[in-house]
Amino acid sequence: MSYQDRLAHLRDFDRDGLPGATAQQVAGELAAPAMVLRSGVTPLEVHAAQRAVPGSRWSRALAGALELSQANVPALPGRTLVLIDRDDLLAGPGYGVLTRADAVTVIGAAIACRAARAQIVVLGDELTPIPVRQGEPVKDVLARLGEAGGGPASPAQAIRAYAPGHDRVVLLTHPDRAVEAAEVVTGPSREHVITSVTGGWFAAIPHVEMARTADWPF
Repeated sequence: MSYQDRLAHLRDFDRDGLPGATAQQVAGELAAPAMVLRSGVTPLEVHAAQRAVPGSRWSRALAGALELSQANVPALPGRTLVLIDRDDLLAGPGYGVLTRADAVTVIGAAIACRAARAQIVVLGDELTPIPVRQGEPVKDVLARLGEAGGGPASPAQAIRAYAPGHDRVVLLTHPDRAVEAAEVVTGPSREHVITSVTGGWFAAIPHVEMARTADWPF
């Protein structure tokens, strides 16, 4: 069973009465730095597992795995603006037990924490900047972001107000709001409008940028 499979089946292990000794072994593997790095697991996957089994015998291992998994997120160079949409459209199912709003929040926080320099702006009742330090634990940023909630702030408004001075814009939003955002994108190489909630975006962003600029590493 792969690392990701273990994460996905923790609730099943509890439901089926996995013996304590075996559970302790599994927890140790989940928190093992070498296994986390080798698996390529992302903060999105680990946080979804945390939400699936809150306050359980897996909590300590998952907290350690969340912090370790940040190393599997590419560190983006330059100045990165991360826009996290909290529109009510994102209240539906997203990733595992996470809503779409929860999932885009985790993705955005992880990207920002690993970036060389980053700023998060939440699109809620208003545009709210959230400070982020390079290398800061994802859990700390998630705590500042709080619960997802809708609001009238638009992606286009956020891009116009905050994109100047940044080398890259990453907008996490709903497909129905993507067209509006695309209309104000300022360039062809470092603007990313993400409407699907998957950990694959962490690795995709640098590859997309290299493809757009023909700067492939081979």
